[in-house]
Amino acid sequence: MKQIISVLLITFSMLGGCADQNQGKDNVSVFLSLFSDKTARDSQTDRSKFSLATFTGVTYYVDAVHGKDANSGTSPSLPFKTITKAAFSARNGDVILVAAGTYNAALGEIFPISIAPGVTIFGDESTKGGSWGYYTGSGSSPNVGSTLIEGGGNLIPSPFSPAVILASNSVIGGFVITNPMSDSMASGIILYYANNATVRNNTVTNGNNGATGIYVHQSGSNAISNNIIRNNSIGIYQEESTSFNLVENNWIRNNDSGILLFDLKLDLGGGPTGSLGRNWIFCNTIRDLFIDEGSLLVPELFAKNNNWDHNPPTIDSFSSGGGIDIFNHDGVTNVLTENSALIAPSLCVPNQK
Repeated sequence: MKQIISVLLITFSMLGGCADQNQGKDNVSVFLSLFSDKTARDSQTDRSKFSLATFTGVTYYVDAVHGKDANSGTSPSLPFKTITKAAFSARNGDVILVAAGTYNAALGEIFPISIAPGVTIFGDESTKGGSWGYYTGSGSSPNVGSTLIEGGGNLIPSPFSPAVILASNSVIGGFVITNPMSDSMASGIILYYANNATVRNNTVTNGNNGATGIYVHQSGSNAISNNIIRNNSIGIYQEESTSFNLVENNWIRNNDSGILLFDLKLDLGGGPTGSLGRNWIFCNTIRDLFIDEGSLLVPELFAKNNNWDHNPPTIDSFSSGGGIDIFNHDGVTNVLTENSALIAPSLCVPNQK
């Protein structure tokens, strides 16, 4: 039975803004706080900024603590146990609401978890996966702990081994995502031949066994915003993009390399997608940004309005390490870094969590 989620412009408290987890009606109204123009530099949760959106598909609920995959999954009181089951069931226009808990192979998750085209999946956006969010679970009190997706698996027939795969027009928000695989092709999230997908308000971390936080492969017109991407071998890796991808309001720090680009269709600020910039790209061990090659068709990289380790950011075409800001491998690409700002060196804490 389809359920209707009305996402209203409201203000509510941390404890009072969640849906009634015991409500079993066919039509459920769940209040979702969807951040609007939220900068990643804000350390305090701001629940006063909301945007109006309406979902009219089926709503699926997932609860690692109290759920069962034999349940219907369409009632807050009868949730699935695994994201895998919900993702298998969801179709274009559907929403998956996930309660706090650890979602890994021991629970029964099968990796990689594939989010179908047009499906939205939410954990806790307000703390980027650090607690419970839109759905508190089916118990008598909210589930405690983070909303964690932990795992990885081979994306057949490709060489990639992500935790989560996003398809076109899908949205993921509000999770801590980590891939513990020791594999250079592993990643937390992969955009794989995906267009118009959104990755927002997540913490993508601890892929430091060779893994990438967010991998963008032959995809375009996607948005990566308001995430914390840290403690990975590579923060964001992009190659063979079909059109520009937007990146704004992210913290990209304490990775070996912050961003690796093998094409220039990434708008880090001031480019054709309208990215506001406001990324904090700093404290990455080897370099913050690596540009492998330019293009006669796209000779510029838009990286305005960002925060770096230096102001202006250091750009080198000969030495790629030592914590420099930007390594411009071919020396041809025009890197546009207007309105840059300096990060205080005291913020560079090794392996900061």
